[in-house]
Order: sequence, then C-alpha cells, then structure tokens
Amino acid sequence: METFFETWRQYLNEAQAEVVVALFGPTAAGKSTVRDVFVENGWDKVVSFTTREPRAGSGEEKSKEYKFTDSETFDQMLSNKELVNVNAYKGQQYGIGKEQIQSHAAHQVLITDRTSIDSLRREITDLGKNIVFVYVTSPDKRLLAARQKERFDQGQISEEEYSERLKELKKEIESEPEMIKKSEYVIAEPTKEDTQERAKELAIELKRMA
Repeated sequence: METFFETWRQYLNEAQAEVVVALFGPTAAGKSTVRDVFVENGWDKVVSFTTREPRAGSGEEKSKEYKFTDSETFDQMLSNKELVNVNAYKGQQYGIGKEQIQSHAAHQVLITDRTSIDSLRREITDLGKNIVFVYVTSPDKRLLAARQKERFDQGQISEEEYSERLKELKKEIESEPEMIKKSEYVIAEPTKEDTQERAKELAIELKRMA
C-alpha cells in the first residue's frame, strides 16, 4: 500500500495540475459528511445543476446543495456542451458546469454516482485536471438501510422513493467490490466521527500530494 501511495504522490507532483476529488458510494453512506469535511479543510465544493425542485423543508437552496434551473436552460447548456457528469434520475436532470471545473481552484470536491466513474474520469482529464475517486461506504450495510428508514420516518422521502432507494442500495452493495477497484481511496468507518476523522486526514494528505 505504501508503494501505491508513493506512486500516486509522484504522479500528482509530476502532473502539476489541479485536483478534483470525486466521492461516490452507496446511498446514505456519508458522502455529504465527507464532502463537508473536505470543504472545511480548504477544498472548494463543486455544485451540480438540476432541473428538479428543492425538497420542501430540506434547506437545499440555503445550503447551496444544487443550482436549481429549468429544463429549457439545462437543455441549452447541454446543447452548448457546457456540462459534464450529466445524469438523469426520476425524470430530472443533473450536471456540472464545465466553467466551475475549469476555474483556477486548485482543490475541488464533488459527489457523483457509480454509473459515472469512467465517463467522469475522461471528462475531468480532458479539462486538464487530475481526478481522484474516493469510495465512501459503511462496514455495516444494515446501517445504510436503517438510515433510509430514518429518512422515510422523518418525511424526507416518500414511501415510493424509500422502496426505490432500498432496491438501488441492494444493487450498490452487490457492485461494491467492482467499485472499490475503480477508486484510489476507500473510506469505510463504523461511526460518523470516525468517518469525519478519516476524511480530514485524507483531505490534508491529498492537498500535500498535489
């Protein structure tokens, strides 16, 4: 493992390019928690455009989790090839503006999904930046399902969405070995506090390596 880290350090140093960290993993694994720790340690948060409406009572607009836009504007940006990491979920579109990635921010962090790994790696590389994938999960997969139940009980998601998320979680767990192979780092801690501590260590280490 030490050899891998040294090889990766050398790669980043030689490339002398800005770094984008892409977090991915099962639903409710703590990706937002890890992203927030990176931001607290000097990383710029990459915010996606979406055509969906903000969730009621979620505070998404205030926290700037997404850039909310209409379908016509999104389609125009897509037509102009202004977006990367474009995905669709439940009839709504998501994508990241190239202009944000092409900014001179030296250290950026974003959240993506398992279906975008290969295309996102190509897109970010084509924009002249290094990309590091970090897989975020939990050693106790029952905890992931329990977190979805908690969101349902709190009214954050509907019964239909709760059922869909459990089905998707099953697929995510089944694909985990393959996804880990596609990542440079893995965060799989038993508690939120441990996850935050590991995320802080990684955020600091990757800035030193860049």
